Amino acid sequence: MSLCRYLPVPSDRMGIIWSLLSVKDSIILEYGPAGTTHFSMGFYGALGVDWQQRLFTTHMNEDDVVMGDVTRLEEAIIELDKSYEPKVIFVVASSISAVIGTDIKGVCNYMQKEVQAKLVAFEQGGFRGDYSIGLTGVYKLLVNNLPCKEQRKRKKIFNIIGTSMGSYRA
Repeated sequence: MSLCRYLPVPSDRMGIIWSLLSVKDSIILEYGPAGTTHFSMGFYGALGVDWQQRLFTTHMNEDDVVMGDVTRLEEAIIELDKSYEPKVIFVVASSISAVIGTDIKGVCNYMQKEVQAKLVAFEQGGFRGDYSIGLTGVYKLLVNNLPCKEQRKRKKIFNIIGTSMGSYRA
């Protein structure tokens, strides 16, 4: 058995979820097995990040993986929209749904007419690199897709893109 001094560097998936947790009036839905989301919740809790009522999973079983069934994802999107009435639901692929090639963007596109919340998909699944790649992807998405249309000018208030609520811990 080898001795490890440090934990591995978090993946882009962890960076995506980590930074999305700071978006007000949003919910993150991970399409994957409950174990990966449970690990994420423990990680974010240890960092002091509040994920309660903000981070959910669909859980996947063998049929979902082998047959490509996305019924659980569709039902979860509808349930979260009705129960919490968020402004946006971020649908994030787990490593399992990314490996099998689930079309998360396609599901979000056809489910958009079924819900009030804006649906935004992240299909990476943690295979593109470390957490900084995930942070960069989220910042680009927020700038391009979620600008506040009702801007009020306030003195001494700034929106700074490039730092996240936990960047000092990274």
